Amino acid sequence: MCPNISLVLLIGLPGSGKTTLCKHLKTIWDGKAIKEEIIHIVHICFDDIIPLQEQEKFALKQLVTGDKDISSIEGQSEVVDVETVEEECWKAARKKVHNQVEDLIEAIKGRKSENPFQVYLPEITVGNGIHYIILVDDNFYYRSMRYEYYQLARKYTLRFGQVYVDCAVDVAMKQNKQRTTQVPEKVIISMDKKLEIPEPDKISWEANSFSVELDLNDNFDFIGDLLMSQPVEPLVDRTEEIKMAQLICSKSVIHQADLILRSLVAETIKEAKLKSTFPPQQMKTWAAGVNSARQTILSKLREGILFPPAHLIYEGFTESKDDFKNWLCIEFQRAVSDL
Repeated sequence: MCPNISLVLLIGLPGSGKTTLCKHLKTIWDGKAIKEEIIHIVHICFDDIIPLQEQEKFALKQLVTGDKDISSIEGQSEVVDVETVEEECWKAARKKVHNQVEDLIEAIKGRKSENPFQVYLPEITVGNGIHYIILVDDNFYYRSMRYEYYQLARKYTLRFGQVYVDCAVDVAMKQNKQRTTQVPEKVIISMDKKLEIPEPDKISWEANSFSVELDLNDNFDFIGDLLMSQPVEPLVDRTEEIKMAQLICSKSVIHQADLILRSLVAETIKEAKLKSTFPPQQMKTWAAGVNSARQTILSKLREGILFPPAHLIYEGFTESKDDFKNWLCIEFQRAVSDL
């Protein structure tokens, strides 16, 4: 029998203490027996896979869009032209980590002989009474980034959890300065504005989320709560569901989607103006891009390129309106994050 697996995402600002927390969890939980299961902690650190120097370039492109000349970053005199940093490189980097995590899951399940993370897990123990907890240590500031891993948990019927490391931005910047390789402060500040904290009371798939402050005297018993949780609902063959969704996605559904998206556009632009995220001229261009994202989503819905799960759009929306809005919100955030 295959070992049990829990997939846990670490969320928080650079310098908030995510990596320190992961190492602490490994120290106190690895090898511990819980409910007749031996726990094995596997810590996958994004910084180990994608060097911070590369992440810096990607982050500047994603988080400081519009600054064409960024100089004197953490004492560097080199001028960085963020427009030359390919957005696809950032997506490819994240996809690389995602794929390797999936390869690790398949290796633990005995479906692959090659283990992509031998440095973290030299030997895979199989059989009953084994429970692997995979800690994916990244910022995960957008909910859409996390949702991809939730879908991965569904694909393999794993337990899924999120740990948000709550840390004030000034504390994160102070702790960041103590690291050998530092993240530019303007990236941390910008990420703090964009960070989407888990909302377990509002979003069903985020129900198994925990908010913690770094305290190395804490045993962080949420690990035990996670182990007691049920695996997420598995993915199924969606062929029929897709056909049904295309049939059901009528004009009324498009109308409802348009109303929701218009509201999201207004809220997003209003928030950006309140936070003075961009200078006036750049704000105008960015706002046009936000509205264009709305139009793109609607076009994809009409053409059947994009479709919500069928159970969210059955006639009347009697009990699924909130979930439909959450689904649209994730798609909208994904589109806006690409601007």
